[in-house]
Order: sequence, then C-alpha cells, then structure tokens
Amino acid sequence: MAALLGVPAGATVAWLHFLAFDLFVGRWIYLDGRERGITSWVMAPVLFLTLMLGPCGFLLYLIARYGRDYQRRSDNVAPVSTGPK
Repeated sequence: MAALLGVPAGATVAWLHFLAFDLFVGRWIYLDGRERGITSWVMAPVLFLTLMLGPCGFLLYLIARYGRDYQRRSDNVAPVSTGPK
C-alpha cells in the first residue's frame, strides 16, 4: 500500500477513491438527516467532518441519528398512570 501511494498515479487513484466515498456518504447523510428532521446546527459539523475525514464524520452522523431516534421514541411514550388519586 505504501508503495502504491508513493507513486503519483497511485496517490491520484487513492484520492479519487477517498473523494468519491466522502461525497457519496455526505450526500446520503444530508438526505437522510433531512428526512429524519435533524437540525442544520447538527448537520453542518457532521457534513464538514465527513468531507474532511470520511469515516469519522459518518460515525458522528450515526451517533446523531441514534440520538434523534431515541429522542423521538421517548417523546412518543405516554406517561405511566399511577392510578386514581
């Protein structure tokens, strides 16, 4: 791998691969986040990190997505009745 990245053609192919991953995953994150109602204040740093360090941004998005889904589930739970007072 080091020998491949040491050659200009190999480095170009690697960078194209990284950019394609970052852009594809970034687009999916953006569309999925809008569908789930995740705010722009959360999405902006996630997308920036995805474009700079793809897997780290993707992991951060999965955490934010889980948090949003958890919040929605807890908001939809009816309070437990303790019986007549």
